[in-house]
Parts: sequence; structure tokens; C-alpha cells
Amino acid sequence: VLGESRCQRFVVNIHELLRTAGSFDAICPGALTEIRSHTGRTDGLVVHSGFEPQHLAALEKMETVPDDGVLRLAYVGTIISENDFLQMLAALKKIRAQVPQKIALEFFGGRNYRSRAWFEPAWMTEHGMFTDEGLITALRRCAWGIVVMDSAGVDPRYSRFSFPNKVGTYLSAGVPVLGFGHPTSSLAQILLEHRLGRFTSATANEQLEEFLLEALLLPSPRAAFREDILRCAHTEFNAAEIRARLWRLWGVAGASSVQTQV
Repeated sequence: VLGESRCQRFVVNIHELLRTAGSFDAICPGALTEIRSHTGRTDGLVVHSGFEPQHLAALEKMETVPDDGVLRLAYVGTIISENDFLQMLAALKKIRAQVPQKIALEFFGGRNYRSRAWFEPAWMTEHGMFTDEGLITALRRCAWGIVVMDSAGVDPRYSRFSFPNKVGTYLSAGVPVLGFGHPTSSLAQILLEHRLGRFTSATANEQLEEFLLEALLLPSPRAAFREDILRCAHTEFNAAEIRARLWRLWGVAGASSVQTQV
């Protein structure tokens, strides 16, 4: 819409502003590295939307919902890459019958996906809007949370410099992630670094089918990834720690005593 040359000028202007800014943060490590490479700065922080102390405490105490014979796969929010999502969906449909449990694909966020041609009400459900706590309660019933980004590298900069907030949403309910994306994406980086679930950069149908079948046959995935999810929640998504780092960066006196304030 804006044109390549105008967008490039915006990027150059942003880098000039960042060179003289008192502080800056980025949404993921890839974005932080990119900013540093163009500005010569060596500071900056990665800041995710975080979990408050009470949310971390609730996650620690969270118990698995009893098995009812249904393997629920969650998809929260917007479908980021339509083509990749449809390819994943085709692979999922292909291997459904090979999984002992009944598979249910559940959409959250009120995007009206039930009106799409690919939506199959026999095994797909679209929920309306929830409160934050209501969404966590609903997601606790799910075995996996799905995140699909651009696997083919059509827009590699977007994959590297953006971060899907779906990841944090799933972790808040103790749900491991089934990730699909480019190997250089921020999604690949966090899933492989913290072992929060399973990730693939496959684009061939057979490889996607093998990946999904292996993941969906894994017994008790929530329990299998629980310790890694808790560890990541406390280190990467700890809102109090993120605020404390920001206060220290800004030179706020008594940072440790105000770190839990909004």
C-alpha cells in the first residue's frame, strides 16, 4: 500500500531514532539483533506480554483436566498464514483416523471461521469470546495449541521480527504448542530453545502428516512438557521480572519494590 521506497525510508528513520533513544525494547530476539545490527547499540530488552505473579502461581497449581477420550487441538485468534494453515489442516484430516482418540479442532476468538468452506462442524468447533480467566479454563481441556506461520519463507522478515502472542496464551493454560513455520522464525527459536512442544518447518504433505501423527500419538502431552512450560513462563514471560528490568534500565530508584505495580 505504501510502496517499497517509502517503507524503506520509514525503516531508515526508525533506525535513526533508535540510535539516540534513551532506551528501546523488541518483541523477540530476532528483532533485537536486527535493531542492534543497524544502530550499533548493544543494549535493549526483549519484552513479551507477561504473566502476573498470581497467574504464575495458578499455573504452578494447575491440574490436568480428566481425559474424556477427546484429543482437543486449540487454535486461538487470527489465522496468520492462510495457505500454510490449509496445508496443515489437510494433513490433519488425512491422519485423523490413525489417532485412537476422537480429534476435535477448537477455534477461539470469534473470527467467524465456521463460515469458511473448509470448516467441518462434525469435528470442528468455534467458540465465542471469553474473559481471560474463561479462556484459560477452556484451554485447559486442550492437549495442544496450534500456531501456524509462514513455513515457505514468503515473508521471512515478518517471521523473524514478529512474535505470535498465541504462544503466551497457550502457555498461560499449560498447553504445549504445535508450531509450524520457517526455521528462522521467532516461533522456531522459542519452541526449540525452551522445548514448549513440537515444531516443524516441513512444507511437503507427507512430512506434515508424519509430524502430526507423531505428535498426536504422544501420551499426555501436557504432562510431558509441563516442567519446560513452567520454566519458560518464569523466565521469558514473568511480568514482574520484565518490569524490574525496565525500571533498572530507566534508572528508577527502588525498582525491586515497585516491580509488581502497573
